[in-house]
Amino acid sequence: MKTFFISLLTLTLLAAAVFTRPSAASFRDFLTGAEPRVAPSVALPGPAGGAIGTADAQQYLDGCSVSDRILWVDVSRDGRTIYTGAFGHWFGHGTAAPPAPGSPGR
Repeated sequence: MKTFFISLLTLTLLAAAVFTRPSAASFRDFLTGAEPRVAPSVALPGPAGGAIGTADAQQYLDGCSVSDRILWVDVSRDGRTIYTGAFGHWFGHGTAAPPAPGSPGR
């Protein structure tokens, strides 16, 4: 009986991870500090405090590759993972920051 409940909870956790993984659009919202289009996460400001505009965020996102794993999403730039999205949240790895407003893209 205990094994059944452990298996059921594990499957529930995996299903929650699959259905709540964020998308590239939610990463753009995270960068700009905009209201999320999908139900949320937490109302955290973007990595630049919501200081970059939509155009700058799109330019930054164009230089990134979004890898959709089954349970999470990785955002990579220049071969390094800079953000990981899981359970509706974005977690930074601290290796890169988005460009400052008005600066040319990297």
